[in-house]
Amino acid sequence: MPAEEETVAEPEPALPKAGMPAMPKPTPGVVQYADASGNSWDGSGPMPEWLLRAVRAGQTPDFFKRS
Repeated sequence: MPAEEETVAEPEPALPKAGMPAMPKPTPGVVQYADASGNSWDGSGPMPEWLLRAVRAGQTPDFFKRS
């Protein structure tokens, strides 16, 4: 009697909510956020501690956005 193969469904990617624009994907390795102390973040992965502290203190991430 052949063994039954178990299939695992891959989760579907999350879609933006209706009416909300999709966030653009960051370009890896290119600095997208930086502060005056020389800290920088390319926008990929979790938000770094220096930016989290600034946001918790009332600053917006857009303040650190580089074009």
